[in-house]
Amino acid sequence: MVLPLLGLLASDIVTFGPGTSPEFQDTVRGISAAVEKGDKAKASRLLALLPAKTVTYSWDESAIPKASRADFATARDKAFMEWNGAAPGLRFKKAPQGALQFRFSPLLANRPEDANPLGVAIFFNEKAAPRMESIIGLSRSLKKVPLTVTELRGAVRYSLARYFGLSDQAQGGVRRPDLPGSPGILTNSDLRTVGGNFELIDKLRVAVQENKPVQTGAPQLSIDPATVDIGTVTQGDKIPFSVQLSNTGTAPLSYATQGDCGCVVGTPPGVIPPGGVVLLRPHVNSTEYSGK
Repeated sequence: MVLPLLGLLASDIVTFGPGTSPEFQDTVRGISAAVEKGDKAKASRLLALLPAKTVTYSWDESAIPKASRADFATARDKAFMEWNGAAPGLRFKKAPQGALQFRFSPLLANRPEDANPLGVAIFFNEKAAPRMESIIGLSRSLKKVPLTVTELRGAVRYSLARYFGLSDQAQGGVRRPDLPGSPGILTNSDLRTVGGNFELIDKLRVAVQENKPVQTGAPQLSIDPATVDIGTVTQGDKIPFSVQLSNTGTAPLSYATQGDCGCVVGTPPGVIPPGGVVLLRPHVNSTEYSGK
C-alpha cells in the first residue's frame, strides 16, 4: 500500500505519514486555496470541518437491542480510550449535534466486491455538525450473525480513524470492519499519523487567523510494475520481488508497504522527494500455504 502526503510550504514543511485520507487532504487544499485568494470566511468554514481535539459525538442507540445497549456503550468508550495517545488533550464529549454521528442499522448494503454486508458505512458532510456519519451494521456475514461487543469496538475504532483523517487500511486497527478476521489494534504508525494531522491543523489555524498564504504541493506516484506475478511456488518458499516507486509531483511522497495478509513481508517506510525514485524489495513468505 502506498499513500501520498502533503507538504505545507510556509515557514515549515509538515508531512503526513502513509494513510492520510483523501477527504482530509482535499479539505487542507481547499483551505490553502481560500487563504491564497483572501477568502478568510471560506477558509474558516473549511477549517471547522477538520477534526477537533474535543470530539463531540451523538450516539443513537434506538436500533440496538435493549439488552446490548449498556455493553455496546462500554465497548464504545474503550475504543475512545485507544485513541488517547494520538494527540495531547484529546477528549470525547457526547452532544445532541456532534461532529461525529453514530447510528445503527439492522443490515447494511452489500460490499462492492461480494455479497457480504458492509460492517460500517461512512458519510462525510460539508458541514461541521455532523461532519461525519457512521452507520454500523448490527449483522455480519451472509448468515446475518449478530454484531459482537468486540466487533462493535472495532467499528467505533475504525470510525474514529476515518474522522481523524486516516483512510482504509489492509491490516491492523484501522482495517475495514467488514473484512474477515478479528479487528486488530492501533499501531504506532496510526497514532503518529493522526498526531501529525492535528499538528497540521494547528498550523493552518494560525495561518487563517493571520491571513498568511499557505501553499500545498501535490505528490504524484508512479509504480513499476503495477502487478507482480510470482508464478508457482512450493510451501515454505520465500519469493523476493522488486517494485520501483517514482514521485513525479511537486511535494514529498510518504510511502509504506503493507500486504493484505501476513504472507507479504514489506519494507520500512520512507519519503520520496519530488523527482525522486526508490526501489522496494519486499518478499512473499509462502509458509502458511500448503502445496504449490
